[in-house]
Parts: sequence; C-alpha cells; structure tokens
Amino acid sequence: MPITRRPTSSNGVAMAKADVTALISRGGSPSRNVSTGPMSRTVEVPVSLRIPENDLARVDEIISRRRVRTSRNRWMLEAISEKILRESKKSVSD
Repeated sequence: MPITRRPTSSNGVAMAKADVTALISRGGSPSRNVSTGPMSRTVEVPVSLRIPENDLARVDEIISRRRVRTSRNRWMLEAISEKILRESKKSVSD
C-alpha cells in the first residue's frame, strides 16, 4: 500500500511510469545559439574528425594546464576560429 499519492503533472493528470520513461528516453535537442558574439552560430553541425593520437594528447595537455577549465570541443572551436581569422586577414592583405 503506497504511503504517498502518485505524482501528477501540472494539469493534475497522473503520469504513467511508461510515459515518464518514454519522455526521458526521447531526450532533447541541443539549444541553438543565436547570440551575435565572435563564436556565435545559428546551427551547429556534428563533424567526425580524425586527429593523430600524439596531437590529441598534446591538446589534452594544453587544456589541462589552463586556469579555467574548458572542454576539448570548446578548445577546438576556439582554435578553428583563430585559424579562420588568420586566414581571412591573410587573404585580404594579398
């Protein structure tokens, strides 16, 4: 015999355990960044990238020495952004 009542949703209807499990399993989609900063994007596209093991180890070492922790993904986005800026300036000056 239950001691408490089954939880209800905001509209007062009891949610079945299967419904809750289905909702959790479905997951969500990543938010889309619509800011106007230098790293802003409206759509992010997943990309598979092959990196030599030694280079990846060097990237991880560099990241681990940072005072403020950052993810490998964020570090790579910063590196790509810097390269794009350098190449853009280079092509303008040519």
